[in-house]
Amino acid sequence: MALENDTVALRMCLDRIVAPLKSTGSTVAIDLTQKSSLTEKGEKVIEHLATGDITTSEAQDIMVTLQMQGRMIELTELVQRVEALENETSR
Repeated sequence: MALENDTVALRMCLDRIVAPLKSTGSTVAIDLTQKSSLTEKGEKVIEHLATGDITTSEAQDIMVTLQMQGRMIELTELVQRVEALENETSR
């Protein structure tokens, strides 16, 4: 039936052939709250990935979060620089 494009039968076959992905439920604590550079935080994530403490997917999620944090820092610094320039020119 699966070979005749019956999607329900196809799903049943695939469920038996390939196990569904399950969350690892990882409870590894990676302290990224300390005052360290984003590079150092990224290195911590890579270390935990290399030792198998976290999955590639978990590492990717954390790295994306660090990347967003980096963008926020850049934007904050840019706003501060523009404000400083505006203050100098208004004098």
